[in-house]
Amino acid sequence: MAEKNILNGSLDDLDKIIAEVKEYQGGVTRQEQIKREISDLEEKISETEKTIEDEINTKVKDGESAVRMGFDRSISSEKAKLKDVTDAREKSKQAGVKDRIRNETEHLKNENTELKKKRKEMFAENEIPSFADSTFFYVLCYAKGFGPKFLYAVILLIVFLIIPVGCLYILPQRLPILNVSPLVPLLYDTVMAIVFFTIIRSVRTETILTHLDVIESARQMKKQTRANKKKMKQITRGIKKDTDEAAYGLEEYDKKIEQINSEIQSINEKQKQALDDFEKNTKPDIISEIEGRHQKKTDSLKSTLEQRRKTETELEERVKQQRLYISTNYEPYLGPDFSDLDKLESLRKVMSDNKLTTIAEAMDMARKK
Repeated sequence: MAEKNILNGSLDDLDKIIAEVKEYQGGVTRQEQIKREISDLEEKISETEKTIEDEINTKVKDGESAVRMGFDRSISSEKAKLKDVTDAREKSKQAGVKDRIRNETEHLKNENTELKKKRKEMFAENEIPSFADSTFFYVLCYAKGFGPKFLYAVILLIVFLIIPVGCLYILPQRLPILNVSPLVPLLYDTVMAIVFFTIIRSVRTETILTHLDVIESARQMKKQTRANKKKMKQITRGIKKDTDEAAYGLEEYDKKIEQINSEIQSINEKQKQALDDFEKNTKPDIISEIEGRHQKKTDSLKSTLEQRRKTETELEERVKQQRLYISTNYEPYLGPDFSDLDKLESLRKVMSDNKLTTIAEAMDMARKK
């Protein structure tokens, strides 16, 4: 056909052209179908591989968790024991610390008790009021040393300055209904000065000067009591800060703690070994089993895909050659009006019905209609 002018061709020649165009179009349709099949197969393979991957990940994760779980329970149990023993050790240590503090400060406590008892007896024998043995009494009436004198000055400041100033300026702001005259604080200070110093003078005359030796002796005893209390605090702090625990008998607790820590370390090492064994042996077995179970389906899909791709390649080459042949040998003669299959079928009908001898005659008649 390609070696002669197809316009002079007969009905048989036209049938051959139609057959070749049909074959070409059928090839194009088949090519599109195969491409869809390849796309579907690739998707199925991807889904299958994803299913396999998910199953492997789940089984491996569950298996690893199962290995960890048993060891973790054992470790948790040992840690609970360790906490109990540690708590018991701390309680025993604190009890020992309390005993040590009590033993090392007992003589100071006893001394303070005796000093208090002795002061009480002295005051009773000399018929001195018990309030004369209070810190407040010594500050107001018999202040000696920086501390008591400072407190005495603070009391005077509060009584003769802060209270009257508060009455004059602060109280009316809080309670506007009150209107305090400036003479009130002055009167207050005058009265308080008379009362305050009269009482102090009376107490000093009636109590201190009369029983000066007893008061001085009691004051020295109170000073000694405070010194003893300070020593007890120092001893207590020193004992609590002491890092040497040998005196508390904690060896048995330390031995148990060491044993438990050793057991925890041993369990951790066994867990690591078990996880290593799982990674090297069990995990590959799990992967092999799952992949083996899906192997037949996967191989079948991949084999079908390979066949379809091969068919697609062969068909693509054949369709390309057919397209080139039609474009070179038929379309230049037939032109765009008679190149597609439907037009060729119509052209054949014209040629057959009118018993025409050449394709060119059929094309002329078809154009005239």
